[in-house]
Amino acid sequence: MHARFTAVLSGLIHITVPGSTLGPSASEVWVQGGRNGLIIATDTSSQSRHGHFAEFPGDAATVLVQIPMANGVIPDHHILHAGPCGWEEMINL
Repeated sequence: MHARFTAVLSGLIHITVPGSTLGPSASEVWVQGGRNGLIIATDTSSQSRHGHFAEFPGDAATVLVQIPMANGVIPDHHILHAGPCGWEEMINL
């Protein structure tokens, strides 16, 4: 599995990371489709021992587009903090 960009166009995804050492709030994330629905999935076998679980609990269909990163390589980046962004960080995007 390659690292990839995932755009959640509509619906809702609940993602949990088993065995996370990031604490209870950092081991799960809810992604609402639409404006803030872009995530970067990098928990490939070379990067993550446990991977993740995704559930689609909404009443409406969840539609997403997955785009592999070139050659499966994660682009150069800086980690701002462990775990997913919180709503307070995304509110003004």
